Amino acid sequence: MRASRMTLDRMTEAARTTWHWTRSLLDGTLTDRQLGTSTRGLITLNRLGLQDPERVGYEPSPWRTVRRVLPPDEVGADDVFIDVGAGKGRVVIEAAVHYDFGRVIGLELSPELAAVARANVAATSGIRCPNVEIVVGDATRYRLPDDVSVIFLYNPIRGSAFAQFMAGVAASLDRRPRPLRIVYRTPMEHEWLLGGGFRLVREHRPRRLTPRLRETGSVRLYEAIAPGPIR
Repeated sequence: MRASRMTLDRMTEAARTTWHWTRSLLDGTLTDRQLGTSTRGLITLNRLGLQDPERVGYEPSPWRTVRRVLPPDEVGADDVFIDVGAGKGRVVIEAAVHYDFGRVIGLELSPELAAVARANVAATSGIRCPNVEIVVGDATRYRLPDDVSVIFLYNPIRGSAFAQFMAGVAASLDRRPRPLRIVYRTPMEHEWLLGGGFRLVREHRPRRLTPRLRETGSVRLYEAIAPGPIR
């Protein structure tokens, strides 16, 4: 009886997980169709010629990812948004369409993906942001603009690469102390942020999934405890 119950629980979890990802895929397809963009698909680092154990290949965040933890009414024209690891530009488009950011930046290591992101931005109607830019660059060497107030990460880098990027964030805050928020999907470096001068503000986790998938699919909003605290 116990074995049968465990088997039924596993089957139920598998069905819920399959439905979650199917629904996410359908939502991505329909939204791409409505906007005239092409942001779907998985692309490995090998395919891009960018193999690195501390980097992650392209997988788009679900539409509405940022809005799950950062309501549009908490953003104003003085805010500047950057998506680190912008890929094909899905989150850049979300930020530019649904928020009143004064500027939106997509930072992407791959010139190939950056070109796709630019085409997707150009094809999107209803963009509210007056200044949207896709930049090709390495996050570990990138000089973060001193007006950036919201950083988005979909787990693009980890380990020492993440620490290098955050050192650049700290340098930017030293140059210009200011409020700073991080929206982080699949927050593998959660403990680093808590020990590095950030606090967790809110979190969204997909319901009805296994604990592991709820963790990897979670989105968290962090804010700097005080200007320039990161070390």
